[in-house]
Amino acid sequence: MFNHVRIFWIAFSVVAAALAASAQDVALDSDTLSGLPIRAIGPAAMGGRIADIAAVHEGQRLTIYVGSASGGVWKSVDGGTTFKPIFDKQPSLSIGAVAIDPSNPQTVWVGTGESWVRNSVSVGTGIYRTRDGGENWEAVGLPDSEHISRIIVHPKDSNTVYACALGHLWNSNTERGVFKTTDGGKTWNKLLYRTTAPAARRWRWTRKIRVCSTPPCGTYVVSRITFGREVRAADCSRARTRAPRGMS
Repeated sequence: MFNHVRIFWIAFSVVAAALAASAQDVALDSDTLSGLPIRAIGPAAMGGRIADIAAVHEGQRLTIYVGSASGGVWKSVDGGTTFKPIFDKQPSLSIGAVAIDPSNPQTVWVGTGESWVRNSVSVGTGIYRTRDGGENWEAVGLPDSEHISRIIVHPKDSNTVYACALGHLWNSNTERGVFKTTDGGKTWNKLLYRTTAPAARRWRWTRKIRVCSTPPCGTYVVSRITFGREVRAADCSRARTRAPRGMS
């Protein structure tokens, strides 16, 4: 048995030496490698978890926007057959929410910072907007929110937008709650707010909202809170410094 092992290692050493000697004769330069395309070989190829999807029909085509928790925003103009990245030049590639303006499909709002609380969560840098289908972007507020879980654009007023901000997960901050802008993101008013405590303890608090514009209610926010309960704020012009009953 010992002799077999010894013979194996001798043979291995001879082969390794021969390969090393032959490798020294090969010049590795740009000319040698120019014909080899770069490709991903693992261990994994992914763009992160899908955080949100928004789609709209533009004539005969279906345009889709996909927000990834760690891979930016992707756009498809052929119903999902192909996608291209359109958010790669922005400060944050972590996406929490995507919303298309019902009045103008070329205007898209994106909230950065994934909303799923976890130990390796990615943070964002506020809300961004494009008016040309993703060619150009501008920052439009809430830069310290870190996590935007939902954006709603008013169906009749493009300048009126609602946003759910989780805020910092592991330390206190004030830029959390439900926000509203009526000037296209120049200023934001806090409508629903409870505490500056870290969002990791109340992450379900501002997950979902929707807008109602049918009489006699007027426009109001419906915030779906813990345990599936709904809380309606009929007067959206008045900020709430404390959550309504049933939101704790």
